Amino acid sequence: MSKFIFLTFAFLGWALFEMSGGSDFQPMSQQRAEAAAEPQVIQVSTKSSDEATAQVAAAIAEDTQKEMPLVTRASFSNPNFDLRAPAKEEIAAVDPAVLESFGRVLNKPVIEDPQVIKAAVATPAPAEALPDIREVTGNRVNMRNGPGTKFPVLASLKRGAEVEVLSDPGNGWLKLRVSDTGRIGWMADFLVTDGQ
Repeated sequence: MSKFIFLTFAFLGWALFEMSGGSDFQPMSQQRAEAAAEPQVIQVSTKSSDEATAQVAAAIAEDTQKEMPLVTRASFSNPNFDLRAPAKEEIAAVDPAVLESFGRVLNKPVIEDPQVIKAAVATPAPAEALPDIREVTGNRVNMRNGPGTKFPVLASLKRGAEVEVLSDPGNGWLKLRVSDTGRIGWMADFLVTDGQ
């Protein structure tokens, strides 16, 4: 067995030596120093323009084959924002519920036209959906970081633990929030009680 291990390491050492260039190996810093020491002269002759162009193209192609540092340039320009106040016609074209929501965020009405404000207030607000509260049905169930068994376990929940269903993408997994701790994770849908 020890002979096999020795031969394996010997073979790996030989392979590394050959892959790195063998006896012709030169460090990159030495190759760059030699390349920098060689002057590069592009000869321009009175030959036809096609031949001169070919020579220049060959010189450029040779230069581009050498490793050059990668340079990333960034620029910034001020964006052009339209800061004018919107016209009344533009405001009237916007959904009144959207305007009202902006007014609530800003703590003041965005529009001053009483008819538009009345129309926005008259629209009924959507009823808030009740949270979907369920219970864990398994004895000890793993709550995971994602919808699948390949994801790491965040916590183990016992039978009867209350959870709120946040989303059901229909793939057999539910995104849940534990009522006691507020921790969010994923669990197989058959491990919790059915929805209301």
